[in-house]
Amino acid sequence: MDFFNKLGDTLTNKGQDVTKKAMEIAEITKLNAQIAGYENHMKQIYTQLGERYFKNNCDNPDTIYEDLLTLLREDFRQIARCQDQIIKAKNQKVCKGCGKAMDASALYCPSCGTKNDIPEEGEVIDTDTTCPECGKEVDKADNFCPACGARLHPEEEE
Repeated sequence: MDFFNKLGDTLTNKGQDVTKKAMEIAEITKLNAQIAGYENHMKQIYTQLGERYFKNNCDNPDTIYEDLLTLLREDFRQIARCQDQIIKAKNQKVCKGCGKAMDASALYCPSCGTKNDIPEEGEVIDTDTTCPECGKEVDKADNFCPACGARLHPEEEE
């Protein structure tokens, strides 16, 4: 009988150890999941911070981040080029009013109703108010396109 009592005590102790270890693992897993959640949240904030910084400093050549800003501006230019190629491949054009894609032969935008003249073959776009990279309308005083980041006055580069 003594053997069975010892065996029962041993099994009880081992069971308690396993339960304790399982609870520790569950608690650690829960805490690691919380840490991962906070880290993901921080990455989102870092992304927002970077986007805000870029928008506020994209045309500031005196920043210590000029190399990264230049890379971002180039990526914006490449994205705009690709988007333009997609629009052309779909036989579309960009509305002057809302910027949405529309059929190339349409006179009026189906989204906002803005009249969009069909450009004559070889017609020159006003580069003083239109970005040469993405075609979006820009202010003459802008140094960079707010849509794609392209430099608007390359003749002023040093």
